[in-house]
Amino acid sequence: PEPWARRVYMEAMAAGAILSEHKGRVMSLDFNGSGELMLSTGEDDRLCVYSCQSGQLQRAVQSPRYGVGIARFTHDPLSVICASRAGEAGAAGGAAGAAGGATG
Repeated sequence: PEPWARRVYMEAMAAGAILSEHKGRVMSLDFNGSGELMLSTGEDDRLCVYSCQSGQLQRAVQSPRYGVGIARFTHDPLSVICASRAGEAGAAGGAAGAAGGATG
């Protein structure tokens, strides 16, 4: 394409929002089936759900015992499934327990 076309294309790809809820790197992103909600997980062992329309945080769950890796919405638009990071170096480990501490 022409140089001007590349510039227009790049301008159209400007960031719509910056995820500032995570301390450290974002590990995964997913959108629910309707595109209304976005899910993110981070190195800080937090799982966050955002409204795509407002960009506001809707709910956050901390999982210090097992950590959070990749997370995805399920067929139910308000349910997610998440892989643990407990086996990774640097992730907190434990023998039993569940993620807790929902806020939002």
